[in-house]
Amino acid sequence: MKNKLTLLAFCLVLSTCLKAQTDEDALRFSQLSRLGTARFSGAGGAFGALGADLSAISINPAGLAMYRGNELTFTPGLSFITSESDFSGNLNQARKNNLNISNFGFVWSSVSKRKDADWKSVNFSFGANRIANFHNDIYYSGLNTSNSLMNNYLSFLGNNAVSPASLTDAYPFDISLAYDADLLVYSNADNSYKSPLTKAGLLQSKSNITRGGINEYYFAFGGNYNDKLYLGASINMPFLRYITQNTFSEQDINDSINDFNRYDLTNTVRTTGVGVNVKAGLIYRPADYLRLGASVHSPTLFSMTDRYSAAISSLFVSGSYDAESPFGTFNYSLITPWRITGSAAVLFKKYGFLSADYELVDYSAAFYNFNSGNSSDKEFENVQNNLISNKYTAAGNLRLGAEAVIDIFRLRAGYGITGTPFNDGIGVNGFNNVSTNYSAGFGFREKSFYLDFAFVRSIFKTFEQPYALAAGQEVPGAEIRSGLSHFIFTLGFKY
Repeated sequence: MKNKLTLLAFCLVLSTCLKAQTDEDALRFSQLSRLGTARFSGAGGAFGALGADLSAISINPAGLAMYRGNELTFTPGLSFITSESDFSGNLNQARKNNLNISNFGFVWSSVSKRKDADWKSVNFSFGANRIANFHNDIYYSGLNTSNSLMNNYLSFLGNNAVSPASLTDAYPFDISLAYDADLLVYSNADNSYKSPLTKAGLLQSKSNITRGGINEYYFAFGGNYNDKLYLGASINMPFLRYITQNTFSEQDINDSINDFNRYDLTNTVRTTGVGVNVKAGLIYRPADYLRLGASVHSPTLFSMTDRYSAAISSLFVSGSYDAESPFGTFNYSLITPWRITGSAAVLFKKYGFLSADYELVDYSAAFYNFNSGNSSDKEFENVQNNLISNKYTAAGNLRLGAEAVIDIFRLRAGYGITGTPFNDGIGVNGFNNVSTNYSAGFGFREKSFYLDFAFVRSIFKTFEQPYALAAGQEVPGAEIRSGLSHFIFTLGFKY
């Protein structure tokens, strides 16, 4: 059943052009790689029971209630991204750097002047945290002796009788471009399409450049009850930007196809969205050395817009061809899953702490709403939602952190691992989308200001096929290993 759904989804992707509304996109926008202040990041982001940090508010808003004064922070960061790919035994590398703002915000604290008051303080905060980073560069190349992307197009055209005159209206972003670039030829004799590229033996390569992230703006409030129970809630607006530009090429390096040299197909998709969610949490302090926390995040309702286009250029011995698609736009909604986090922290008086967060997310609960009366859009929506429900499952994400205090200096370390979102636990070709995070940091704190530094290293593996064919037809894929290194600096003021 899963294979049938995948094939149907692929066919419908052709008919709906380049929209970025697949099950993979729903997972991408549901998985968060939280950065934030250097203190938060250096200690692994395990701040659900600790609080008193502006990025901790994104995990558990009750952490805001731990403040006893006003505070202002600003956190720039620099990321270095590397990827290594293995495609048909051919190894390639790509690199990318990115400058970003991981956090900024302020806290306003109102401390009660009455010593016998039950509510010791009420605090408010406004700011933003970067909760996802989509920057990456991937490149792979290798010889495919089995098939071509044109096999993909021909397979689809074989089940959909479309005349050449109707191709542009029916498939303006893919098949019609290949036809205009002379990669597909129509035969009047049997009313069918053919391509010289299906003889195979082509050097295939793909460059995939992605940019963007999710920055979540929040307004939060929290209260401290008798220095034992800390409560908090927040209203959040995440702003999403995801830009992908990929170029797929096929080249006849063995000169085995008459007249043909190469072609390059470039697809560009720009996805923007704004969402809303609410978060609530508590922290309980049964003893001075122990803090326990819990928080819940509602689903995020994203209003999304895709803008997309495609272009192709082909080179033959006898000449060259270029074709461009129109610009397309599609509006839709995406609802991401609930999140529940349990936290604990042990404090060693003024010497530091150990902390742990465990977050549970059911990725199968994400779903699309295309808000369209078009029957093909509705069918594609149902296919993608069924894929999400069947392909993914609930997963646990673990974060561990530690801090040592030496006078005004701080030393930190952290570790995190994300559970596999795949229902079968295996994923695609054994790549189960598990990522591992290591972090370290240091800083120093004075009465009115502080400086913190952190380094975060994230490692994950993925598998990608440039196109799909019917069951039984193998398409080579690339094994991709990516590493992200983040250097983060926070400047904070207390007033």
